[in-house]
Amino acid sequence: MVKTFSQGELLEIYSVHTLLESQAVKLGIGQCDGVCVKELEEKLQQIQQALDAQDPAGFLNAEEAMLTCVFERAGNQTLMNFIRTLWARSRYYKMVGVKDVFETGNVALLYDEAAQFVAGATTQDEDMALDALLTALKRAEDGIRAELG
Repeated sequence: MVKTFSQGELLEIYSVHTLLESQAVKLGIGQCDGVCVKELEEKLQQIQQALDAQDPAGFLNAEEAMLTCVFERAGNQTLMNFIRTLWARSRYYKMVGVKDVFETGNVALLYDEAAQFVAGATTQDEDMALDALLTALKRAEDGIRAELG
């Protein structure tokens, strides 16, 4: 069973996504060591494979695993739990958004956002990683406005 949200509720959820995930990047980026870099590279490959296969669930799983790699390094389990709860609450709508991107044939956009995040994280460039994260969240918010507006 999927709980439906109004446009306003979804935009509120994404506003909280933005706050919490931005904080997780700020706290975790400086802790991205060699193990993190290797994990991020693996997750980026998984993202590419999911995009090539036109697999929205696979893409979302790999994207969340990529973000988790950095977010968990923040060392704040409560923050991570809230983020996971938001991901679960908005999963259906995220899936719809990814399917829409597949239908428009613009999957390179999804890869580019992920690749920019990985590049920022692996070089501990907070601004680059945050820019990639915020771009992806803004794209999702714009999709919500377009679909439910």
